[in-house]
Amino acid sequence: APGAEFIKTWRLKNSGWCTWKEGYRLLFYSGDQLSAPTVINLPWVAPGRTIDLTVSMIAPTAPGNYRGNWVLSNKDGELFGVGRHADEPFWVEINVIGDSPANTGYDFAANICSAQWSASAGILPCPGTDGDRSGFVLKLDSAELEDGTMAPGPSLLVAPQYRYNGYIQGFYPTFTVQPGDHFRATIGCEHDTNCYVTFRLGYMTDTGWVGSLGTWRERNEGRTYTIDADLSHLAGRSVRFILTLHSAGYAKNDRAVWAAPQIIRQGGVSPTVTPTPVPTSTLDDWLTYTNQKYGFQFKYPKSGQIGDLQENSVHIYLPFTAGANLKEKYLDARAVENADPCRSPLALASIAQTSETVTINGIPFLKETGGDAGAGHIHQWTGYSTVRDNVCVSLDFVLHSINPGNYPTPPPLFDEELESAIFNEIMTTFAWLTPTPTLTGTATSTATTTSTSTPVTATPTATLTPSPTSVTATPTATAIPTPTLTPTTPSGPYAVILVDRNDALNIHENAGIDSPVVDFIAPFATNVMRTGPAQQVDGRLWVEVQRPAGGIGWVNAYYLTEYVSHEEFCSDTRIPVMIVQLQRALSESSGELFAPKVGTLHGVDIRLWAYQDAVNFSREEALDIFTSAESYHWGSGPSGNPDIGTFTEIVHPKLLEVFNDHYREAYCDDLTNVYPLMHPWPQDYRGIRYYNLYKPAPLDDEFDYRTWLIGFEYIDGEPYLYGMVSIVWEP
Repeated sequence: APGAEFIKTWRLKNSGWCTWKEGYRLLFYSGDQLSAPTVINLPWVAPGRTIDLTVSMIAPTAPGNYRGNWVLSNKDGELFGVGRHADEPFWVEINVIGDSPANTGYDFAANICSAQWSASAGILPCPGTDGDRSGFVLKLDSAELEDGTMAPGPSLLVAPQYRYNGYIQGFYPTFTVQPGDHFRATIGCEHDTNCYVTFRLGYMTDTGWVGSLGTWRERNEGRTYTIDADLSHLAGRSVRFILTLHSAGYAKNDRAVWAAPQIIRQGGVSPTVTPTPVPTSTLDDWLTYTNQKYGFQFKYPKSGQIGDLQENSVHIYLPFTAGANLKEKYLDARAVENADPCRSPLALASIAQTSETVTINGIPFLKETGGDAGAGHIHQWTGYSTVRDNVCVSLDFVLHSINPGNYPTPPPLFDEELESAIFNEIMTTFAWLTPTPTLTGTATSTATTTSTSTPVTATPTATLTPSPTSVTATPTATAIPTPTLTPTTPSGPYAVILVDRNDALNIHENAGIDSPVVDFIAPFATNVMRTGPAQQVDGRLWVEVQRPAGGIGWVNAYYLTEYVSHEEFCSDTRIPVMIVQLQRALSESSGELFAPKVGTLHGVDIRLWAYQDAVNFSREEALDIFTSAESYHWGSGPSGNPDIGTFTEIVHPKLLEVFNDHYREAYCDDLTNVYPLMHPWPQDYRGIRYYNLYKPAPLDDEFDYRTWLIGFEYIDGEPYLYGMVSIVWEP
């Protein structure tokens, strides 16, 4: 029907040899866009794998035949499609029949409790209770504004949580914007209150992307302001509108009014909508992460991408608005048994700035916030932790931005409040499961289509003509099951290292880089099993491994290391002895003592700055490390001044400073007292265990402390020096 929403699904097979990963996109190419997004990021798709790509679309309001063409692009922006030469677009085609939709708008006050209202304290009841310090929202049929006038229609009285920078926020159900729609409202303080607040109007798309339509600062100066926001750029899109009120300081007497908030449809027709007493779920098309082993689940936007999936944790990249200084937004969810206390891992590794107990869906959470900065990187985080039986589950949301001063032309600052809005939405979906047998956590899709083989009639259906190629429309987007592994004399486990978190370790059909890629392994996997054979090709050692999809393949052994658990590593009595031997080698400037400790496969990485590139020394190069006159670029700290010189000039004194300190402290595989960077131990070293050697600051200079993280890898069960990372206080 005209204006009807529908879902289009293409089933695509990666028939090439490259893994589709970060930077690969689905693009609108030509024809009728049907209110769909122009660009959609693709998840990882290994060669030979099939994926269902689902896009929300809206039929035009005028009857007729419509066709839109779509293509894919790689990380370099090169376009490709289907067909013999992969140069043909695939398409969606519909036939729209029926009358145009009624000319109505939307009344936000009448539908007050169709929205989900929340504050930093958690989800709020609707309607609220006047004076509730957690924040409240009420519908007023007659509201008096700060200038003494009466609101022109039913209004929303909103009050943020009573705290510094408190807020209240309402997410309304999905609404399809039509050409000519305008949002209109009068805003101001309630009569006889001294409020000082910011009104914000935003929206969220079905992919979880949050946009802003405007912000307005208001205080009681006896004048109101009328908003008339043109929504034309959203025409044809289905979005959730977000009404937010934010206090400017402490939320004392911050009682404010959205007076007669409405969407007015073209022609001036006002809405006639019946209030809905119970909020309607609008998250049905989100994806669900379920961890059966630890008994919990939550939903996340369907454009979110899983970057790392382990038995007890998941790392999910969340959508964000490009063009500002925000680099990434992500969620880390983790389950830990017998944690005492049950807190966010970020709060344990960093310094929490706020801490409070909130209740969401009847579940109590410890909510903590904090942040750190170093080398131009800024991380702001919000963590939620809850416990059931002996399982502590933490959901940590992180906004990673770049200091604008690092750019020749500074980008605009990102909108923290808008980017954080989705955090509450995700938390409202968290639930404990009824205990079930132990399984690995999985991500599943709940997206469905309304594709049929008949023309569009008065019901919301559409004719979706399948492409004559391998791309077809399907009635559901169903996760493809992973076959069960059948190990053949396996050995291991091995961990993947030195692979960027946005990449993957390719599995080849046979040994050698020229052999076809048949599968891949996640960058942080710690369960890789070898099946025996090994082979040298072009100077590199290749080993046979089990494929995640079943069967066997070959990988470059350089990207694997023997995996050792935290408990095994910290009980290994050889490591403290090696640290003493390293101290002697450093004190005597002896390459003969130092080099035998270095591994033969990867050498030793030295990072003077945790966020900078490493300088690597092979065992042979380590023999001359104290006498070599070769100069290296060791990176630069927050000052921006590069550290350039020999190992003996630049690094050696800083190692001695810690190794020979009388008050030095040592912690096994633990970041106690480490300056709270987001990732002090580099992420591509994740499969490597370390000792934390910490030199406390003297009494007269609290910032003069230093940490060296000393990593060890195992080769045939023997520990060797792998990495040395220096961390100091960074202004």
